[in-house]
Amino acid sequence: MSRYSDVTYVLNCPFALGISIIKKANDQALDSKVWEMWLSLYPNMTKDNFISFTDYKNKLLHTKKEQSTDEMIAMVKMLNAAYGGKVVEA
Repeated sequence: MSRYSDVTYVLNCPFALGISIIKKANDQALDSKVWEMWLSLYPNMTKDNFISFTDYKNKLLHTKKEQSTDEMIAMVKMLNAAYGGKVVEA
């Protein structure tokens, strides 16, 4: 969408279609940025450390870490203290 100066066609289409167009444009922009990041690593890759673009993209975008309950509580306490709240010990 960034290559077009006038995006009124998105504003004039039905809501669901407009949202899907914007989502697809954002996904393509993200793919482009990830591709450029991978290309910067490619010249230094060897047989031993080669990673395909799809593997690199999946590793970069799909890293989800499950937080434990203790980690969540610690983060809440830290944020509460950072914003001037009382530190509450349970």
